[in-house]
Amino acid sequence: MLSAVSAVPTWFQTASRDRDEEVSPSRPRRQPSRHPGSRARYRVGVIVNADNLFIQSLEDLHYSLASADEYEVLRSSHLIRQLLLDGGNSLVERVNRSHRLRIEYAVARVHLPAAGDVATWVAGDAMSPLDPSLAQPNLLRWDQLQKLIVARCEGHEFTVHDLIDYSAHVAGGVHKTDPRDERQAALARLQANESRGGLSPVAATVRAIGQVILLGLDELKDQVLGVARFEDGPGLSFYSNLILAPMDGGEENYLFDIGTDVSANRVTVFLDAHSDLCVRVYDSNRMQHLLRAGPAGGPYRYREPFSLSCEIGYNLNDLLVYVDAPGWSLARVFRGSRGPAVEDNTCHLVVASDVTGRCRGRMRMLEQFIVSKVPSNENRLGSRGYLARRLTERYDAGLEFRPGACMHTIGHPNFPPLATRPGAKALVAPSDERRPILRKPPLPWSD
Repeated sequence: MLSAVSAVPTWFQTASRDRDEEVSPSRPRRQPSRHPGSRARYRVGVIVNADNLFIQSLEDLHYSLASADEYEVLRSSHLIRQLLLDGGNSLVERVNRSHRLRIEYAVARVHLPAAGDVATWVAGDAMSPLDPSLAQPNLLRWDQLQKLIVARCEGHEFTVHDLIDYSAHVAGGVHKTDPRDERQAALARLQANESRGGLSPVAATVRAIGQVILLGLDELKDQVLGVARFEDGPGLSFYSNLILAPMDGGEENYLFDIGTDVSANRVTVFLDAHSDLCVRVYDSNRMQHLLRAGPAGGPYRYREPFSLSCEIGYNLNDLLVYVDAPGWSLARVFRGSRGPAVEDNTCHLVVASDVTGRCRGRMRMLEQFIVSKVPSNENRLGSRGYLARRLTERYDAGLEFRPGACMHTIGHPNFPPLATRPGAKALVAPSDERRPILRKPPLPWSD
């Protein structure tokens, strides 16, 4: 686990020599054009039972909460109601009947000021337990969480349930109607005020509530997907600390491309034309699978360091794709799909481009390491915790990839052969003109 500066010679590391499985990069195609607020659907032939509806609802909730758009965040109230507010018929209640988990939601300890001291107050992002520097959060059951007071204005106090109900049935999450009483009228006036990030205080608090719910449902999600059966099995996992910058003109931004065939046995991590963080997998049957984590402002912010991890595993004919960024942990299992095949114990990687070297990327690499399997949950948490701790430290340098710069593993079959001496770097640039620049220190970013 080395910084980008010292890791250049040994960037690509196979961490489990007992299972030296490796992969190689290749060229992705552009995503279909779509409005930034819409969701492209790649779900074909999925039977909509309670488990599948639960997983897809979590994916949509992730995407809504990752948005900086008021409309999209308020729409998440519909999904929260579907998951939790239909009483004994809620999705969470139905799905958990067979798992019988004790579900608790971690909420940051937010101090409710005395009514005489502060007339208008909202919890907003302060209730989200995503900041690792915060004190130990409160663990609440759903019946306790929905009664938690998260706002005060015009002499009224509002609970989690109040804000979700208002967002769904008055603000437009499900219906757009007039406030039915003075309490809801007070919330409407509160919503008219913008807060940090362009969201109203109401929407900012709904987003924090949604993040609390997603984190609380992580264990149930993993149980439904059967993630444990992939642990310590064949696959590929990589972990990195990055700083991303936007491309011009809506061009896709390629971060990593693993595989050698354009449309088979390939894993690509990239930002699409609308800045959505995406992981695309081509399995050995040449089927494409796509997972979206959301746009800038959600799982990542431009020009700010963040951690990104991606785990790809396969078990018999099922494929696991698991992507994790700060506060966003998305997973999907594709049934009946063979995972990317591992050939010749050689895992080829391209950084900041695709397999052909034609696509481009723009970022600064602070640190990265690769493991040739899906780790156990304990090791997964350890790797992610390590990267989170490293972000709190000061990196001395980072590799800057401007558009056109890239690096690839030695011997990549789709790049010109390079004369290398013994002990040469594991990652090399195709030419001097395409070599990334070593920046000391890596921040601040200046265009």
